[in-house]
This record gives sequence, structure tokens and C-alpha cells, in this order.
Amino acid sequence: MQAIEYLIKRFITEDVKHLFMVPGGHVDPMLVAFEACPEFQAIVAGHESGATYMADGYAKVSGKFGIAAGIGGPGLTNMMTGITTAYSDHTPIFVITGEPPTYMEGRGAFQDTSDGSYNSNIFLTPVTNKHLAVTELAQLEPQIDSLFHNMLGTNPGPVQLDFPKDLQPKDVDITTLRKLPDSLYHPRILDQNTCDKTWDFLRGASKIAILAGMGSLFSEATDELIRFAETYEIPVATTLGGKGVFPENHRLSLGVLGWFGNPYAMETLHGDEIEVLIVLGSRLNQTSTVKWSPTLKPKKALVLNDIEANAYYANYQPDHFVLGDSQTFLRALNTAQQQQILLETVTERKKWLEQIRKSGPNFYNIEHFSSDLIPIHPARVIKELRQVMPENTILFSGEGASGFIASHYWTTYGPRQHFSQVKYMSPMGWSIAAAIGGKVAKPNVPVVAIIGDGSMLMHGLEIQTAARYGLAVIFIVFNNGAHGNPQLRARQVGQFQADFLKLPVHDWAKIAEGLGVIGISVTKPEQLNAAFTQALALNKAVLIDVQTGNYDNAEQRSPF
Repeated sequence: MQAIEYLIKRFITEDVKHLFMVPGGHVDPMLVAFEACPEFQAIVAGHESGATYMADGYAKVSGKFGIAAGIGGPGLTNMMTGITTAYSDHTPIFVITGEPPTYMEGRGAFQDTSDGSYNSNIFLTPVTNKHLAVTELAQLEPQIDSLFHNMLGTNPGPVQLDFPKDLQPKDVDITTLRKLPDSLYHPRILDQNTCDKTWDFLRGASKIAILAGMGSLFSEATDELIRFAETYEIPVATTLGGKGVFPENHRLSLGVLGWFGNPYAMETLHGDEIEVLIVLGSRLNQTSTVKWSPTLKPKKALVLNDIEANAYYANYQPDHFVLGDSQTFLRALNTAQQQQILLETVTERKKWLEQIRKSGPNFYNIEHFSSDLIPIHPARVIKELRQVMPENTILFSGEGASGFIASHYWTTYGPRQHFSQVKYMSPMGWSIAAAIGGKVAKPNVPVVAIIGDGSMLMHGLEIQTAARYGLAVIFIVFNNGAHGNPQLRARQVGQFQADFLKLPVHDWAKIAEGLGVIGISVTKPEQLNAAFTQALALNKAVLIDVQTGNYDNAEQRSPF
């Protein structure tokens, strides 16, 4: 078989049957391989950044990995933001870049970023787990194996393969297609000794809480987390990256901790009563801790659990560190002989939890849910959307003010049902393309993307990709005529600064129709429910242009 066909069949063996790409001369041989592998589908994106964002969304929803492809040169440099975003999120994506034929490399060839020219290795090394270049076909099988192992495992992230055009169609003498072990996707490790010592820190403590981060999502820890929380009546908060790993309609849920957090989580974990805080798979970044607030410090012990032995906590020194994946750590606690230590304090914890629940609703400014303001208040949009959409809906929330509000007010009922980039990189337009990748991964589940009009200006044209491939994504534009969050800050400085950040109010519904997407315009709050109901029933790519105001919100607690 051809070398490029072998690579695609390796993906198929892992049950990853979609690739996101922008075509070009250096990847032309891939088109022949696609024809030879009819069970494999390539999705052509509008921009290489969009292709990598789609691969990111696919990986996040599927729990496996995503694939992006394009040419070297400008194709690769266009991919860099998507690769960097995946790297910061520990999202496994496999990036393939076609390079000029080997005899042309390093000789001034068109769009050459091989090692002999602009040397993509220099700028890829900091943002990939591994970068390799095919120079001999005898290398191909071990190189692919090496990239797979570096992409997955305890430290997942993007990898990249340079594949010269002349080597792609050449025959390789490989007949075996080995499937990767499940342990690569879900590593299970635990330092049992430090796990056992956890009970020493829990002894005598009644006010104990859990903060579940993205690592608990990667570990598929939901069932063990619910079991542990329910057995000992321990409340659970999540980071934004972990949102949904513990059902937010559960009686023990505190909601999200951080910049966009919920009152129960914010006021309980930053309060002065917490004795022990157990952190599962979170590195306690700036947004999760509201710029590393000193109030996030329990009186007795900060217990951190992480799968990486070299996990670095620059701003919070743990009193106890347990090496292991979150699911295995929780299962060990759930089956330990020392359970009576926590059972003795259940009654006191129940009283504490009752006080937390009586403190009020778990949303800031809940009156915005019923707001009749025009332009429409974004909180009203999210309330109406949640009422219409099924519980298993997957939401990709935006990268600016729209994302903050969506993440705060949207209730998530299960893992891998909410994704946001308001954590590390937060590139504008990510949610548009990532939602498309997510829909490809779960075609029978409703997928919604919340987008600001600023993000639409960056990657809004990717909605045509959804229409072209018949992908029923609902895109909701918070159209407030501004770069939302920067303008909220600018208002505190002066009118000139606020006006500087205004945007023209485009008719995104009409633009969508020109791209083959069904467009719906909403200008009044009472129109929201009908618009969302219609979009869900259509089962097609739909864009809903909602005229929203750029309102100040107490839940936007900026760490900057």
C-alpha cells in the first residue's frame, strides 16, 4: 500500500475516521488515499486554524484524538495558534504537513518549511509533544508509533509529522496494523503509599470539599467521583475545564470555581471555613483561582492529586501530593479500610451543606434570567437555551464576554458536554470551528456554539463548513457591536476608549444565508424560545443572530 494510505489506515484502526484539512499541492497524494479508504472522511475547512480547532473539538468530544492536515509554509504557520491551543489544553491532535519533494528541500522550494529551509522544528518544538520528519520510508512505522505514544499517555498533547510529497505515494511493505493499548488513552497509575496517607489529613475534618479539574475529565472519573461525594456528603466544585465531570444539577454540586464561577463554589472555597480541599487534576491556573487568590487556602490541608509526577504548582504549595490518575485515586479511597474516618463527620457536613444551599441561588444576578431588556441580556439567552435544549447537549462557549456568561449560567449534566477556551490561550473564533469537530465526533447529539461578533469576524466563515457537510450545529451569535470584554474594561477608563472598541452591527443571519446556513434574527427576549425550538427541529446548520447588550456583570470577576 502507499505510505500515506498506511498512515490513514493506522488512524482507522484507532476508530478515528475523520481528518480536518485545507488542501494544497504538497498534500495532493492524500486525495488518492482518501479514495482508497472510503470509510475515512476528510473535512475541508475554510482556514488551517479552523482545521486545527475542528481537530481539537473532535478530540475533546470523542475522548480519542483529532487529526489536522495541510501544507507546510503558510499552511503550517496558520495552524500554529490551533496547535498551541491544543498544547495548552493537553488535547491530543495529530498534525500532518506536506512538504516539497525531498530533492527540492532546502533549495528555495515553494512553501518549504522542512528542516533544510525555514525549519518548522524551531517553532513547533515549544508547542508540540513531538515533531518528526519522514526522510526514509523505513522510518515511517516507528515514527508513527513514536508520535502516537507521545500524543497520548499521561501528558497528552499535539504531535506533528512532516511528510514530503514524493514519499507519500510510494509503496511500503507493511501488512500489520497494530491497535494501540487502551492504557495509552486512559493511563491508570497510583502511588498507593501517598494515597493511604491521605486519610491522615482527612481525620477529624468535617468541612471538606473537592475541586475537580480537567485531569478528572481525562481520567473518566465521574462515576467514582459521584460515589465518593455521595458516600461522605462532600461538596464538589469544578474548574471550567472540568465543568460537567460532576453533574451540576446534583445536590452536592457547588458549580464552577473561578473568574466565571458560581456563588456556592466561589464563596465556599474562598471562605474561611474549609478545613481540607482535595484538588483532582487541576494545576490551579490564573482564571480558576481568580489570579491565585490567597483566600483559596484551607485551614488544615491542601491535598493535590495529579497524574504527572512533575506537576508544578507555582502559587499553592500542597500539604499532601498524591501521584495518580483521578479515577484510580478515587476508587482507592472508595474501597479503603479507613472509611470510618469520613463517615464520623457526615452529620456535621450535612449541616454545613444545608447552610450553603440556604445562602441563595447558585448564580450571580439571577434576576437577569427574566430580564426584558432590549438589547437582550445574555443571561436571558442562556436560560431560554437551556430550557429548550436536551440534557445531553454539547455546548462550546465563546472566547470572550459571551463565553464568560454562557459558562456561568449554563447547567451541564455530564462529562464532555461543555467546552470553553477561557482558560489559557482563548483564541477568538475557536468555538465556531471546535463545535464543528465536536459534531463530527457525536453526530447524533445536539451541538451548540456560543459566539461573540468579534469571533465571527475572525473565523465566522467556518460556518459554511458545517453547511457543506450537513452538520447540524446551532451557532448563536451574541451580537453586541463591540469587542465585549475589552470594552467593559475600557468603560472604566473613558468614553474614547469605550468607543474605540465598538464594532459595526452586521446582519449575521443574512451573511449566514449567503453561506448556505439557515439564518434567524432575534431582537426581543420573547422570540428566543421559538428561535431555539425551530433551530433544534430543523436539524441543519443554523445561525441565530441575537441582538444583545454589552452589559456589566458581577459574575465577570476578572483576574487581570
